[in-house]
Amino acid sequence: MTNGKNLVVGFTGGFGRATAKALRERGEPVVAFARDKAKAERYAEGIDGVEFAIGDALNPEDIRRASEDAARIFYCVNLPFEKWKTDALDAMNVSMEAAIERDARFVFPGNVYVYGYPKANPIDESHDHAARAVKGDVRVEMERAIREAGEKRGLRWTIVRLPDFYGPFVVNGLYDQYFLKAARGEKIQWLAAPDATTDYVFIEDAGEAAAIAALSEKGESQEFNVPGPEPITARAFAELVKKEAGSDAKVSFVDKEWMVFLAGLFNKQAREFRELFYMKRVPLFMDGGKFERTFGEIPATPYADAARKTLAWVRDYFAE
Repeated sequence: MTNGKNLVVGFTGGFGRATAKALRERGEPVVAFARDKAKAERYAEGIDGVEFAIGDALNPEDIRRASEDAARIFYCVNLPFEKWKTDALDAMNVSMEAAIERDARFVFPGNVYVYGYPKANPIDESHDHAARAVKGDVRVEMERAIREAGEKRGLRWTIVRLPDFYGPFVVNGLYDQYFLKAARGEKIQWLAAPDATTDYVFIEDAGEAAAIAALSEKGESQEFNVPGPEPITARAFAELVKKEAGSDAKVSFVDKEWMVFLAGLFNKQAREFRELFYMKRVPLFMDGGKFERTFGEIPATPYADAARKTLAWVRDYFAE
């Protein structure tokens, strides 16, 4: 166990919960920061010893109180897509300022959106940050702000950069719905070109990776790509999910711009996802070599095992 507590801001999200779980399994003290205590208590089921701090992540005083004696602040807030442009940077800055004041490590989950079109696959950390969409630009700016705060104001930071993730408590209107429909034997409409190679990371592996990097001195002022267990096509992944669900439901792929537009008429997440859809039409997968060289093995649950765990969760979480 390391000295000081671990403040998880945005605990009531898939990444926040998974990170807290990984930390507690290592005996680390965790304070779960959330707006809604009842929801936080539900998310904490199955994780022993979590303390709670209830407040608003946009309120500096709430974060300052919660971050007292913090050795690390994990910024896991996942705003709705429609709020990224207006609120994402401001919200992150509140926790980042607290990390500077407390001299706490600031741990941030980056994502693949910063890279834009891949120059080559797999993508490593040296790839240009050449986002081609507003939401990608926001993520580039957030990461730039973290690095600049490190250079100019002494912020200690770690970025763990992820592809799309799925798993328990990932409720985003896309991947949770894919698994839920498979569990119910309903038709699945998948937003991706079916045969473009990509990767997906199981959320509990993402939390493990964040904990490993954050608890090591080797992770300070470093960024790490954390891929899924292996590259896979959307078609193969969808068929794997169906197989694990015991479903013979049809899978259709929304793989053209006009199809995404139509899907967005009925699905808010699909509408917000439209500008990022270009990334789902080309091969794009990540290189985890730096993480592996630094810390050893990358947490990587096989897709079939992770799918079974996710299906078990959706059956329980969305039980009617």
